[in-house]
Amino acid sequence: MGCSAKSGRFFYYECNNHQQKGKEGCQARAIRKEKLENFVISRIKDRILTKENLIRLVSLINKELRTNGRLYEKQIVDLERQVGQVERKLDKLYSALEDGKIDVDDLAPRLKELRSQQKSLASKREEVGQTMSNESCQQLDVKAAQDYVLDLRNTLANSDLVAS
Repeated sequence: MGCSAKSGRFFYYECNNHQQKGKEGCQARAIRKEKLENFVISRIKDRILTKENLIRLVSLINKELRTNGRLYEKQIVDLERQVGQVERKLDKLYSALEDGKIDVDDLAPRLKELRSQQKSLASKREEVGQTMSNESCQQLDVKAAQDYVLDLRNTLANSDLVAS
């Protein structure tokens, strides 16, 4: 938990138990804000923003992109199959109506139901296609990601992130 000292001129982090209960709650000392934040930033740069971690992250993201793309494609194929089934049923009903095998009054509720299914499936197909289009992107390039990490490292090194 953060706290200030010397009329707000200095800032520290200390254990919540220490702040609430004093030394009886926790023996740990308060740590100057700048020292702790610089330590954390240094560890991020040295241990997280490494080339090995970046390559592994890019690989995982690319794998996830491929998996999601295949799932969307499978959904679209399934929806198109269902639309085809509904269209075949409608064709059979229209043929029966044209041949006089069935009365239009008997057929109207079923036609309405099938058209509703057809519209719903087409809408879902469009929605999945739009989601696929919005979420699909090119595979990530390790070099481009390295450039972003280098930019982040420079930002961490050159900016005053720990300013009060």
